[in-house]
Amino acid sequence: MDVHIDELLKEYDDYVSSNPRNNVVNAKGKAWCSTLLKELRKSKKDVANVSLMKRKVCIKKIQRDIPGVIEGINDIVKKFPSDAASWQELGELYLSLSDNLAAVHCFEELVLLEPRNNSYHTRLAEALYSAEKLGELVERENGVVGEQGPIATVESMLIVK
Repeated sequence: MDVHIDELLKEYDDYVSSNPRNNVVNAKGKAWCSTLLKELRKSKKDVANVSLMKRKVCIKKIQRDIPGVIEGINDIVKKFPSDAASWQELGELYLSLSDNLAAVHCFEELVLLEPRNNSYHTRLAEALYSAEKLGELVERENGVVGEQGPIATVESMLIVK
């Protein structure tokens, strides 16, 4: 990695550690983040470094670039499919954007990664429930809603007999 990029990353770490609760980024901070992002893009190496990828996502979050954040986290989970923190962040982001089906997928991945974590099961259930009372999910899975309605159909799919 380029020496200049290493210096910028160290400066970024120092900035974050000195301002851990600072939610409002001033103009200097935004300009610095843009500079860091440009330098990272100039780097010719395609390093599968989860730490570096997460830093890029953090910068995009600060800049309120939601499509960029989603794209960045999707890149992380493609290269590191067992990264539970990234799956959770992506699921929460999709829920905040009311993309319930995408959130359901993320929380399903979390349940597969850590089946004994109750909070993942709870978030999956909440995402399922918020998917218009599970109707979207049933229509996606079956193409039709059962005779008793969408909730009964999904309950029958979820209950282990």
